[in-house]
Amino acid sequence: MAHAWPCKIGVSSWSVTKPSEIVGAAQAGSPPCNMKSRTRPADVYLRFLQLAEAIRGLPSLPPLDPLEERVLALVASARQKHERLSVRDLMARSELGAPATIHTRLKSMRAKGWIMLSDTEDARRKQVDLTQAAMLHFDRLSSCLLKAAQGG
Repeated sequence: MAHAWPCKIGVSSWSVTKPSEIVGAAQAGSPPCNMKSRTRPADVYLRFLQLAEAIRGLPSLPPLDPLEERVLALVASARQKHERLSVRDLMARSELGAPATIHTRLKSMRAKGWIMLSDTEDARRKQVDLTQAAMLHFDRLSSCLLKAAQGG
């Protein structure tokens, strides 16, 4: 007998027969849960969250803590704008915490394979950039967003 595992996101809910269906569906590009008709714009976002959570279960880079995710978003944003972002620039952002905390998180993110540091003209400054694996992660998230927007 198949056990139904609930997939609850916000006010909407769906069910799957096995947890592996979520991961398998994300790989195959099909809906992981049996869903009712989506008519609200919020359902697209909720669908995206569901798909994004499914890809987190796929083998990839180690997970990030919330502060590391904020740093990753800043690095990705700077890259998208074709701006250079140095370790010093990040450490100067008081909203991220103390410079020592930021430095520790950057070391952790580098060890996990999310970011890389490269030399600049000034040997004392290091530029922070995303790794190819991090870019692949963003490619997967973009794919989930497109699938959610298309309703599939």
